[in-house]
Amino acid sequence: GSCPACKRRFMGYKNQIIQCTNCRAVVWQPRDGFSGGRQNSTSSPDIIDIEIEEK
Repeated sequence: GSCPACKRRFMGYKNQIIQCTNCRAVVWQPRDGFSGGRQNSTSSPDIIDIEIEEK
């Protein structure tokens, strides 16, 4: 992305707070705080069906 204050490009991770290296403005902040990878926990099923082949 680019800094809204000085238009300088920045790179970083979306789960971190990113500061511009030029003007030290905070250019990115995570939306949900620090909820990490817990978003997929409800969509994955608790019970996994396993087919056992008897020989």
